Formats: sequence, structure tokens, C-alpha cells
Amino acid sequence: MAKQRFDFYHKEQKNLWGRPRIWLILALLGFVISWLFLHMLDRYLALQPELLKLSVPPDMTEALLFPLSQNLIKMMLLVVAVTAGGSVAQERQEGTLYYMLRIPVMPWYRLPIVQKFKSHLWLTIFPLLTIVAVATLLMMGGTVDWLMVCALLLAVLLCCAWLIALALWLSTMTNQSGFAVLMTLVVFMVMWVVGGQPVLDQYGVNWLNLILPEQHFNWLSRGHINLSSIIYFCAGTGLFLWLAQRKINQLKWQQ
Repeated sequence: MAKQRFDFYHKEQKNLWGRPRIWLILALLGFVISWLFLHMLDRYLALQPELLKLSVPPDMTEALLFPLSQNLIKMMLLVVAVTAGGSVAQERQEGTLYYMLRIPVMPWYRLPIVQKFKSHLWLTIFPLLTIVAVATLLMMGGTVDWLMVCALLLAVLLCCAWLIALALWLSTMTNQSGFAVLMTLVVFMVMWVVGGQPVLDQYGVNWLNLILPEQHFNWLSRGHINLSSIIYFCAGTGLFLWLAQRKINQLKWQQ
């Protein structure tokens, strides 16, 4: 049984990292993120004399790393939609879901859907390493608030886990991987637009902002480590994984 679980987890790792598509996407998005950051850095240096005249000028962490985390999490919407969004649907499309259904009942942390979640969670290494690398480089030219950097890392990790779990659940609802990716991407984009800053500025914080992830992500990334946002992401991740496993169990009984 242990060998079966080992093989399934590494099968997911091979499916994720063994295809050139994911490396091409990460390379292209990494180039875009780098270009945007250099543009933000150039603008920050140009405006620095004016910013120093303010009573409380923004430091580099607030002026550069926070916008960088915003761009990274938007990038992860696309990456997660393409990878986790089509994961289970591809199993159904290729007929390999049958082997998932044959795996006997086991502890929740060894279920196939959890193994898929853990394998896709490795995707968060890219934004996390990007933030750490940029913060380290910025130390050469100024002071970096590493407590804020840790808050940014926590926010990115929790938000990405939430998105991956949601994508896996959405992926169980169809047997066409292309449609699953498109559906996941549309859901992500609608969530980010509805819970965005323009809506927040117009209507203020309301129940809609509280049930969508963007406002909780912004709170955590700005250093407001509140228990409600942490519970939101952890409970949401667990709920979506439970719904995904429940859908897989329904498919098992239908066969």
C-alpha cells in the first residue's frame, strides 16, 4: 500500500513537472514579472525625492514588495488554472480516473486528491523564491522590513493553497480538461474583479469582500496577521478538498 501511495504522488509530480508547458508558462510569466518590477523600481527611484518630503514616506517593502506580491498572485491565477484546473478532468478524459477510484479507503492525508494537492503546492515555490530573492537584492540599496516579507510569504502561501484546492474541486465537475481550465480561469478572474480595489473603494468592506480571497490576502500581505483570515484560507482549502473528494466518490458509485 505504501508503494502505491508513493507511486501515485510521484506520478503527479511527473505529470506536473515533466511537461514543457509548465516550464514555458513559468518562464514567460517570470519575464513579465521581472519587467514589471524593473519598471516599478525605476519609477520609485524617480519619485524618491518627492516621497522623502512626506511625513511618513513609504519604505521599499511597502512601495515595491507589496505590488510585486500582487503581480505574483495574479500570475498564479493563470498557473493554477492551467495545472490544477485541468488535473482531475484530464484523468477523466484519458480514462485513468478508474485507477484512482480503485484505491481503497485510507486516511484523508493519503487520499489521491490530497496527493494531487500536495504535488501542485510545489508551484508556490516560484512566487516565494521570487519575493525572497527580490528582498535580498533590495537590501543592497536600503532597509527591508523582514517581518513584512514574512507576512507576504504567508499570504502568498495560504492564498495559493486556497486557489489550488478550489481548482481541483472545479476540475472534478467536467471530463474535458480544456473546458475545466477555461472554467477555472473564468472563476478566478471573476473573483478577483468582483473583490478588487475599485469595488472596495466604491462600496467599502462588505460581505462580498469577506467571502472572496483578495481582501484577506491584502490584509495578510500588509502585515495584519489576523486569525480570521488564516482560518478563512485554511478552512476554505479543507472544504474544497472535501468537496473534490466527495465528487470523486460520487463518480465511483456511478460506475
